[in-house]
Amino acid sequence: MKTCLCVMTLTVGCGLTAALGAPTIQEIAPRESFVVLGASHAETMIARLQRTALWEMWMSEDMADARKSMLEEMSAGFDEMEQELGLEEDTIVPPSGPAGVAAFVARGENNAPGLGFIGFADFGDKADHMTRVIDALVKKAGEDHIEVDDQDVLGSTVYSFAIPQPPKAEADEFDDEFGGGGMGMPDPEALLATIRHIHVVRHKSMVLVSSDLTTLENAMEVIDGDALDRLASDPDFDGVVNAFDGDVDVYGAVLPLKARGLLGDDDMMAMMVDSFGPVLHELLGDVRGMGFGLRLDGERAMVEQTMSLYMPNGKNGLTALLNLESPRGKVPFFAGSDVTSFASINFQFADLMGVARKVIMAHPLLQMQAGPMLDQVAPMMEQFFAAMGSKVYSAKTLSRPVTADSQKSMLVMEMSNLEQFQNMVAMLAPQGGFQAREFLGHQIYTLEMGDMGGGMPLGSSGSMSIGTGAGLAFVGDTAAVEQALRASAAGGTGGIASEPAFAKAVAMLPDDSVIAWGISSPADEAEYMVAQQRKMIEDMREFWGDEMDPEVIDQMGGALNDVPIALIRKYVGPAAWQLRSVESGFVFRAFVSDARD
Repeated sequence: MKTCLCVMTLTVGCGLTAALGAPTIQEIAPRESFVVLGASHAETMIARLQRTALWEMWMSEDMADARKSMLEEMSAGFDEMEQELGLEEDTIVPPSGPAGVAAFVARGENNAPGLGFIGFADFGDKADHMTRVIDALVKKAGEDHIEVDDQDVLGSTVYSFAIPQPPKAEADEFDDEFGGGGMGMPDPEALLATIRHIHVVRHKSMVLVSSDLTTLENAMEVIDGDALDRLASDPDFDGVVNAFDGDVDVYGAVLPLKARGLLGDDDMMAMMVDSFGPVLHELLGDVRGMGFGLRLDGERAMVEQTMSLYMPNGKNGLTALLNLESPRGKVPFFAGSDVTSFASINFQFADLMGVARKVIMAHPLLQMQAGPMLDQVAPMMEQFFAAMGSKVYSAKTLSRPVTADSQKSMLVMEMSNLEQFQNMVAMLAPQGGFQAREFLGHQIYTLEMGDMGGGMPLGSSGSMSIGTGAGLAFVGDTAAVEQALRASAAGGTGGIASEPAFAKAVAMLPDDSVIAWGISSPADEAEYMVAQQRKMIEDMREFWGDEMDPEVIDQMGGALNDVPIALIRKYVGPAAWQLRSVESGFVFRAFVSDARD
C-alpha cells in the first residue's frame, strides 16, 4: 500500500500544471467527473510569479530563514523517497507541462457506486527520470509482495499495482438495510472499495495514474490526438469555466449533480437527498456547478481570483433576492478614513419571508415541524423585513496598537420605512436584553455582552448597539454605531474615498454594475488575525492551566511570531472584490494589488 501511495504522490502531488496547447485535465477526464483541478503552463506560471511582489517578498533577506527551512524540508522528503526507492539524487523532478487530477463516479461489484480518479503530469524532456521512478516503484512493490501486472497499451507499458484488500468485517447490530444504524450515511470504505488497482504509465512525455484502466486508456488516446467524449464537452463544466475572464494559472470545478452518482439508487441517503431536492431548489435554485480560477500578474492586479456559480435555468430563492445590480455609487458618510474594510451588498429583504415559506412548504417534514412556528412569526417578521430597503453595507476599523479588541465592525442597512423599523426594534430589542438610551438626539439600544463579544463579527468590543439615523439602521460595535450617528448630521461622502489605498483598490475593479463590491487591507486583516489568535492562546492557557501541554502552546505562539506582518504590508497592497449577476448565474472576482506600485 505504501508503494501505491508513492505512485499517487509522485504523479499527482508533484504539482498541477498544464502545458499550452496540450491536453487539459478536462479533455482526458471522463464525463462522470464531479471534481476537477488543474492549472496552466508551469513555466508561464513561475514567470508570472517572479514578476510579482510575492516573489520579491519570498526572496527577501527577511524570509531567508523561512525559505531555507521550507526548502530543506522539501529536499529531505524527496531525498527520503529516493533513498527508499534506491534512486540517485535528483531523479524525482517536478512536472514541466500539462497536469491535473479529477475524481469521478466508478462502479464496483454488483454495480455498487464508488470513487475513481485520474491524474497526469507532463515531465517534458525529463520524462526519462520518471521512467526510472516507475521502474523503481515496480521493483519495490515486488519486495513488498505487492502484485504488479504489466501490459502494452498504445505502445507504452501500463503497470497495474494491486491494492491489498482488508478482510471483510462481520456485520454488527447496527448494520441494516439503510447502510448502518438506519442513518444511510455513505461508508468511506465502500466508496473506496472500487479502487482495486492503481494503473500507472509513462506515455510519451507524460505520466498518468488512474484507478480505472479504461479511463487511463482513453486518456492515452486523447494524448495521441483522438477526439473522445470527455468532461470538456459537458455543458455544466463548460458553463462553469466560461465565467473565467481570460487564462488562469490554477482552476477547479465542482459539479454537484454528478456527485449524486456516489449514492446508490435505493439506499436511505439517496432517498433523503432526492426528497430534499425541492427544498434546495426553493432555497438556492438549480445550481449545476461551481468553479474557481486564479491568475498571477494579471492585467488588473498582482493576484486575480474568479469564482463562478453556474445556474443555467435561472435564479430562485435566496439567489433571486440577490439578483439586483446597481452602479457602485458614492461611498456613504459613515465610511471614514479609518475604515480598513468596506462592502456594499444589494439584497431584497422584503421578499425574504416569501422564500422561507416556499422552502418550508417544499417538504412535508418541514411543513409539519416548522410550519406552525412560521405561521406565528411570519406576520411580525414580514413587517420587519418590509421596512428594510435593498442595500446593506459593512464597515470595519482597526485601532492601534492592534489587540483582539481593536477591530470595530458595523452593518448599515438602508430603510424603506424607517418609522416602521424603529417601532419593530422598540418592541423586539428589549426582549433580547438591549437597553434603550438617548444618544445625540437618536434612540439607541445597547447590549453589554462582556466577554461574549470577543472574536465575534459584531460586538467584538463586548458591547453592541442598534441605532437609526439619516434613513439608515446601524448595527454593530457600540463605538462604531455612535461614531456613525455623529457623522450622520454631516452626510456626504465617506472620508475613505479620499484615501490613496481606497483609490488604488477601486481602480482594479471593472466599471460594471454589481450586486456587491468591497475593499480591504490584507496586511491589516493578517495583523488582526494574529492578535485574535494570541488572545485565544492566552485564554486557553488560563482555562486549561497545567492540563495543557506547554509545548503545544509554545508551538502555536511560535507560528504566530513567524507571520511576516511588516513584509505583507511592504509587498501586498489593498484588495478589492465584486459580485456580478450573469445570465447563467453569478461571477465573483477578487483582486490583490502590488504594494510596490
